Amino acid sequence: MIKRMVTKEMLNENPYEKWNQFIDLLAMEEYGDLTQIQKVAQLCFWYDSEVQNGGHL
Repeated sequence: MIKRMVTKEMLNENPYEKWNQFIDLLAMEEYGDLTQIQKVAQLCFWYDSEVQNGGHL
């Protein structure tokens, strides 16, 4: 996994950059490449995405 960084300059240009990078990490990285806490966040993200996309079958 590539280490991601959000600089102050990036945040000055786009206050939502930190959130955007977080969502990109959860959506694009392989589960096995994440830390334990990132894995929990990714599972929550994908669960919420599925519910928002039509709910439970």
